[in-house]
Amino acid sequence: LGYHVCDRVTRRPSHWLRTPFIDRRNATIVQMELIFTILECDTAVMDSDNLSNCKETFDLYYMEADDDFQPWHSNYKKIKLSKIAGEGLLSDAVQHNNSKHFDIRPDPRNLKGFYIYFHDEGACIRIVSIKIYYNYCPEIGHHLAVFPSTIAPHDVIQSVEGACIPTAVAVKGAAPLHHCTHKGEWYEVGDGRPVCMCLPGTEEVRSVGKEGQTH
Repeated sequence: LGYHVCDRVTRRPSHWLRTPFIDRRNATIVQMELIFTILECDTAVMDSDNLSNCKETFDLYYMEADDDFQPWHSNYKKIKLSKIAGEGLLSDAVQHNNSKHFDIRPDPRNLKGFYIYFHDEGACIRIVSIKIYYNYCPEIGHHLAVFPSTIAPHDVIQSVEGACIPTAVAVKGAAPLHHCTHKGEWYEVGDGRPVCMCLPGTEEVRSVGKEGQTH
């Protein structure tokens, strides 16, 4: 499974692999986890010509784009993320997966998404898996208020405006606030006292406004 290349015969080889278009969905930080293997350049089994072409690294790029119809060779600029070397190299008898993590930070004012590019120049590589994701704060109900699902911010923290539930009203007339962190976690604003209160004829039950009952 995965993608594999091992060209140590061609002089100055250059092989590219590109992912499909990845819609960032307004995320300002995208996480990428890469699992791969690299075969070592074994001087015991390779002749001098092949050894001169042999590499134990490859390059990783990303390129921002507006849609998934861009040609392979595009006017958009590729941005180099890293030159990747395996911390554990494969021999003929030993298997070792390497894992790398990257933060991709597209310009939030720029294009809709991006591609990931892999560039090989003579290594024996197998791409085992690629995981691409972003953090977000899920929709939450708190103290008679509801806060919407929010993509985690580029900065450490971001204020998010919520709304009181239909059977409640803001205590001071201002919309309730919560903070969404860059890790996708909610952080309470203020001293923890409710900012919404139940309307007349209702009562709070487990932080949810409930219609009052007549006895």
